[in-house]
Amino acid sequence: MDNQTCFLIMIAILLLVYYMNQQTNAKIEKEHNKYIKNLIEGMDDDESLQDAVEDAVEDAVEDAVEDAVEEVIEEAEDKINEAVEEVLPDFNSELKNKLKESHHICPHMGKEANMLTCIQYPPHNTAYLVSLCCDGCIREIQHNFKQPQSQHKYKFVKEGNDYYFHGKVGKQQVLPCTPYHIKKMKEITGYRIA
Repeated sequence: MDNQTCFLIMIAILLLVYYMNQQTNAKIEKEHNKYIKNLIEGMDDDESLQDAVEDAVEDAVEDAVEDAVEEVIEEAEDKINEAVEEVLPDFNSELKNKLKESHHICPHMGKEANMLTCIQYPPHNTAYLVSLCCDGCIREIQHNFKQPQSQHKYKFVKEGNDYYFHGKVGKQQVLPCTPYHIKKMKEITGYRIA
């Protein structure tokens, strides 16, 4: 065979392969479309598609309602806090100075305080705002208050009209832990909230 004949045979084979590939691709596409159609029809017959749509709508409505409720609650809390701030007397300069002096030193370690935290005190069923120097103080104090009251090493005591925290090395005038008091004490001390 000469080169020209080999070349023509090669082209014929390539055309045959191309034609067969096209036929195969067409059959694959036809079967794929048939499968998708059956899948959709099967979903209609089983009402699965309708159930899926209803579930999606129900989930979307629930999410929208939850978001709306959260937004209303946040707005209500903001309005309540504003109303509380209007009703509560503003901290006068004497009280501010007294609190700033009292919160300068950590009553637990005797070091310079640098953080404000709320300590839960079970005997009073409330929390008080205390200035401390480290996270270790917070853990130690709060752990102590988880013990039976007879084993408490530290305490919150009312003296006159004020409350004081008695720690390892000293005492500190404290306020109940409320958003209003936290805001005011942060303004007075400049400490971070822990």
